Amino acid sequence: STPKALQGTPITYLEKEVVVSPWSARIWSMHYYDWATRPLYKVPMTPGFAQGVTKVHRDLKTVFHNKDTVTTKPFLVITSRGDDVLVSQETLSRAVWIGPARTEIELNDNGHDIFLSGDTNDIDTAIDMVAVWMKNKGFD
Repeated sequence: STPKALQGTPITYLEKEVVVSPWSARIWSMHYYDWATRPLYKVPMTPGFAQGVTKVHRDLKTVFHNKDTVTTKPFLVITSRGDDVLVSQETLSRAVWIGPARTEIELNDNGHDIFLSGDTNDIDTAIDMVAVWMKNKGFD
């Protein structure tokens, strides 16, 4: 809801109060964005998005249980214990469903978007890890 200091002056859109998202505000305070590219307010997850994610997870799990793979090509799974949206251990365990040629990297302090963390050193570490993986796989 609207903070006490701003009560009486809410911002509304389509008859609904617009509330600044703490997560978005943190990201906005650390990085510049074009206003048209990233919302500053809470955006609800749509049922269609949730259904789509659930279906993809079910399909991947089915492929895995049928002893098949989505790909045998190399791919990188990079996650963080500091993720504020996903649980890194779940991300890593579900990568098994995709294929055997994976490289798993678990960072410690990066946020959900590992390249938009609060500390420049964490961002640099994520970029360096991806660059090393790409070079090692001949993608340079």
